[in-house]
Amino acid sequence: MNPYRYGPCNYVDKTKFLLHDLCQLGVGNGRLATITIMAMVFMCSHPVLAEESTAEPVVTISPVQAASRIDGSLLSGDLLRIEVYDNPDLTLELRIPAEGPVQLPLIGAFSEIHGQTCESLAKLIEVRLGEFLTRASVTVIVKEYGPRSVYVMGGVAKPGAIVVEPTMPTTAMRAITSAGGLTEDADRHGITVLRRDRGGATEGLKVTSDDAGVFSDVTLKPNDLIMIPRLARVFVSGEVHEPGSVPVSSQLDLTISRAISVAGGFAKYARRNKVQL
Repeated sequence: MNPYRYGPCNYVDKTKFLLHDLCQLGVGNGRLATITIMAMVFMCSHPVLAEESTAEPVVTISPVQAASRIDGSLLSGDLLRIEVYDNPDLTLELRIPAEGPVQLPLIGAFSEIHGQTCESLAKLIEVRLGEFLTRASVTVIVKEYGPRSVYVMGGVAKPGAIVVEPTMPTTAMRAITSAGGLTEDADRHGITVLRRDRGGATEGLKVTSDDAGVFSDVTLKPNDLIMIPRLARVFVSGEVHEPGSVPVSSQLDLTISRAISVAGGFAKYARRNKVQL
């Protein structure tokens, strides 16, 4: 039995497969009970499994995040292999250019490639090949992904571009963490993901958080821009306990009395009827 045949699955899945194989081996040899116990000990004592069962997340994400999906859009720099069943002369490899069409056998110039998925691109090519072939069956695979980035600007420690993994979903909060995390003056209630669609229109997606710090996160697409505004400030001076600047959240209405309260309240000799704005 080869313990490495289970591929890149996690330790929990590997343990389940191992337990299944061990049980099959033990049935014919009268060692089922012993082998089952050994497998269960392995499952309970493995340090990674113990870590998975006790670890707590650093950032709390709402249940919506469980539905995250990988964005499969094809972008410039991706290397594709396009195969047409039973027509090897039509098979080719091409790298998507930054702009402009690509050249396909029989079809010629093809400009609808950017932003498609492998599945949708295959269907488009099948339709175009239908002008030349009785029945075209097309397969498109990505042999190599081009670079993908998102951008984090505003109230983070290291604003700028964040390289993302094409085969794994990335969220706004993960990108913010990669950018060094939120600064002290970041407005946590004003985080917005700006996304431009294929038509050029820009959509704003809010990353909201409640008083308990639970974030309703946004799954990112390449070239998304995450904007974290900085808290505006007003200044309170005079007879208060803590004169200085007071942060103003985009989600809260700040009144004079609230600003004075945040500044520690009136001092002992303050003339409360002489407050000026």
